[in-house]
Amino acid sequence: MEFHCATCDMEAHKRNIFHDREAVFNGFLEPIPPKTAVVVDENGQLQFCEQICQLPVPTPRSICECSDDVTVTPWKHISVVTINGRYNVCSAEWTPEVKDLLLYRYWPASTSCQTLYKYDVFTSFEHMKVTAPAMSRQAFLKMLEHRSVQAGRTGSICADTFQRSFFEFCFRQYKQEVMCQVHHFVCPACSPDMLAVCCDGNRKHYRFSKSKGFN
Repeated sequence: MEFHCATCDMEAHKRNIFHDREAVFNGFLEPIPPKTAVVVDENGQLQFCEQICQLPVPTPRSICECSDDVTVTPWKHISVVTINGRYNVCSAEWTPEVKDLLLYRYWPASTSCQTLYKYDVFTSFEHMKVTAPAMSRQAFLKMLEHRSVQAGRTGSICADTFQRSFFEFCFRQYKQEVMCQVHHFVCPACSPDMLAVCCDGNRKHYRFSKSKGFN
């Protein structure tokens, strides 16, 4: 936990927009959304105002052949879903391409890139489905929405969009493993002759180990 004044908070928030902030306002500790800045008025009281919150994707050195100077201005509003919930930020006048978003581990939910998912939310959901198979997608999204509301952010996350994007992410992982020639059911230690047979070939043995069996 770090404590900042109003000026230092704005500088720190530019470097890391995906962090949760709180401030004492009217005697109560309230969460601060990402697009809200804390300023001090003439009477020395804290006030909330809107600030520009840009997607943390580095801009190119030049976007045309005219000049090497790039001016970043706010453009369209987008939503980024991470393991800590949903963030509403804005892109810049230079729009990153899909390859730029994937390079910095953002998965676009559509071709318009209005909604982005960080890789950590997909990998966390994938690991949670392995360790807790009974947990549903709706329960996982409710947890993300609860984190968003607690931090003062908009907590609405579309379940259908998340499921479609997660399936696309899993298919991309599968194609990547095929290109890298990754074979999960081939054991190098058992080649060329099979030395052992794994009874957990379908990777669901943890379910059968907890069952009572047929006797």
